[in-house]
Amino acid sequence: MLTRKPAPELKFIAKSLEADVKNYHTWSYRQWLLAFFNDDELWAGELDFVDEMIVHDVRNNSAWHHRFFVVFQSGLREGETDRARIVRRELT
Repeated sequence: MLTRKPAPELKFIAKSLEADVKNYHTWSYRQWLLAFFNDDELWAGELDFVDEMIVHDVRNNSAWHHRFFVVFQSGLREGETDRARIVRRELT
């Protein structure tokens, strides 16, 4: 059965990542959830979430990979003109 309310799932994933912050499968599931539902409310706090994970452990390659996904997937969601804004933000 397909869930109609994916937001609680992001909270569950965040809790799961507390136990293993570098779990590839958990991060992959988070990315799938964001991409599949592609809901602005789901994406809203995602960059802040992943930045906090990186602050906690700067060597967390899974978090860095997710950050790349968030930055560029969200840019694609908002259109090619917004991609330039996102690249400028990331480089300055």
